Amino acid sequence: MQTLGKGDGGEIAFESREGEGSRFWFRLPLIEASGERAEKVDFIPMELQFCHVLLVEDNPINQQVAKGLMESLGLRVTLANNGSEALLLLTNQHEPFDLVLMDMQMPVLDGVETTRRWRACEQGRRLPIVAMTANVMPEDHQRCFDSGMEGVITKPFTRASLLQDLSKYLANRHARTADDSAPALGDRTMHLASVPDASVRPVPLLNTSVLKELQASLSLNAIERLYLQFFQRLPARFSELNRAIEAQNFATVQHEAHALKGAAAALGCQALSMLAAHCESLAKRRYDTKLPEAILALIASGEPSQAAVISRLDISLPISRPLL
Repeated sequence: MQTLGKGDGGEIAFESREGEGSRFWFRLPLIEASGERAEKVDFIPMELQFCHVLLVEDNPINQQVAKGLMESLGLRVTLANNGSEALLLLTNQHEPFDLVLMDMQMPVLDGVETTRRWRACEQGRRLPIVAMTANVMPEDHQRCFDSGMEGVITKPFTRASLLQDLSKYLANRHARTADDSAPALGDRTMHLASVPDASVRPVPLLNTSVLKELQASLSLNAIERLYLQFFQRLPARFSELNRAIEAQNFATVQHEAHALKGAAAALGCQALSMLAAHCESLAKRRYDTKLPEAILALIASGEPSQAAVISRLDISLPISRPLL
């Protein structure tokens, strides 16, 4: 027997006999973990390693967050900024994708229409397409299923929830064909909830779980760049919302509030996200008497949210001009 290494209670060695072969072995000291500690250990199934995911998302912040989370799980990620780009990649990509994560609302071509067009021309293996959306209403999720998507992931998501969802579609990725029927409605996970009326109850400034996920998945420099990009863009978004409500342009209010809702949720700015969702809901229903107050509440949460992020993450966020 020959010992190759020894230390800290562990040992690695081998035995070899001519004409018979060799036997390698090692011994490691293991510490029994409590149930609470064991639940926090990441386990990434081998079948997910190096799977190729097409991420279709128009918001740069959401792109970077989702891409960072997936790459931390061992996935390879290709980006498309809208449905039109996604269809080109799906048609021309020499190496096939294993799964598509599809945002619902995008310029040029949205996620629902993109999925319909792909399903109409798809051949061979049926490609799993999963929606990513901050919309929580059942009818929004049903639109995804009706277009041919397999499931819905509600933003914001964590590495753990993302791993759980993606595992369902990637574990047997080579076994399905385009002729396979979509899962029955009873097999689909529907996230049923209502848009909270954030104007009538307190909302936490931060979702600390999301912040922890970002810290676990991205470098400090990457995190600083994300928040800097977000908070530097925030005053312009607020100004656009003010101009839109003054002009009674409900479509613009809905669009801006939706974009802000998604980006804020991806970065754990819970108050901003929920208040933006409230503005989006009011604009969709054309509640012009309630919108000005809701937008003021949204704007007022900007500076406290920024201060909370700086305090929690201990990062520097120089802002060139004050929030409105």
